[in-house]
Amino acid sequence: GPLRFRTTLPPGAAGSPVHRHGRLTESFAVEAGTLAFWTEGHWERLNAGDSITVHPGEAHGFRNDSDADVTFVCTVAP
Repeated sequence: GPLRFRTTLPPGAAGSPVHRHGRLTESFAVEAGTLAFWTEGHWERLNAGDSITVHPGEAHGFRNDSDADVTFVCTVAP
């Protein structure tokens, strides 16, 4: 089944560089703060209550470039 984990990144945390997964689908749901998220060739901001799903082969990455903590849940499914 899917793997879920909750992560809190402090201000300025690098998170994960842009990368791809060959077979995994990842979903990110922001619970608090703002997550900078790379998808479809650009950075966008996900705020509390926002979510995004990344399908196999899609380039993505994330970081906290804000001045407050960001907490999000990541779900990884085969």
